[in-house]
Amino acid sequence: MSPHECQAEAERSAALALGKLLRELEQAISAAANGAKSALQDRVRALKAEQLAYEPRAKAAQAHRDAELALGRITDSEVAFECGATAEIGSSPPE
Repeated sequence: MSPHECQAEAERSAALALGKLLRELEQAISAAANGAKSALQDRVRALKAEQLAYEPRAKAAQAHRDAELALGRITDSEVAFECGATAEIGSSPPE
């Protein structure tokens, strides 16, 4: 995988992991007492905003990789890079 593909994969993985966490929080909201619901709902809103930030970054990284392929800067045979870094779940998306 190219570095751009790795970045796109990390961004998508982070968005999916946040989706799982959001589902768990939404279940917790259903079971929570009224006083606790507000704080959980605030956390859900913050995580949804974070999740939305990952999606365009993943698309941009994939588009960059596709453009490099189209321009001949890289070839499919050169795209053998191993992904090492992943995005941290619950942290701010990379700039």
